[in-house]
Amino acid sequence: MSELHVINDLMDEDRFWELIEKTLTTAVKHSDDVGKQQQMQCEALAQALKKLSWQENLEFANRFTQVHAQLYRQDLWCAAYIMRGGCSNDGFIDFRRWVISKGRAIYEQALIDPDSLIDISHPDPDYDYYAFEDFGSYIVAEVFQELTGQKIYPYRGESHPERRLELAWDYNDNESMAAICPKLAAKYLTE
Repeated sequence: MSELHVINDLMDEDRFWELIEKTLTTAVKHSDDVGKQQQMQCEALAQALKKLSWQENLEFANRFTQVHAQLYRQDLWCAAYIMRGGCSNDGFIDFRRWVISKGRAIYEQALIDPDSLIDISHPDPDYDYYAFEDFGSYIVAEVFQELTGQKIYPYRGESHPERRLELAWDYNDNESMAAICPKLAAKYLTE
């Protein structure tokens, strides 16, 4: 193994999404249960990352950080708040991981229109389906440590610090949320 050093490169976008989508396909093929699917998707991602070099693992981690940061928007937080029946800072982190776990098409459509998430919403609005804490960065950190014996953080590329968002909606005002995500509000918000 070559000497560990900081990797700033991002994994090729197509390759990154191909890995994510293969893990999702594996998970959905093996179970109808959402909890089991998430566990299976984590296991499939870990197995895929173990086949890569430590450098490629860092490139994956850097790309994951980038796409995760791109979802840090007030309109997507509104969607998360509506879909989850409330959404803290940590909850929004987990929600964004969930969006990424659903693949490139869902991710890109959510960036265009957060209300599009209605198309993959769970039939039971009380179900805590819209969070996936374990997906992504935790897995790559574990695999990197297994491959190298080192923690990943000193070798990661540029971080994407999250600034404070100015919200165009108020969690106490259903109308303000419905203005941003009318379809989601119609399904989840009750007076």
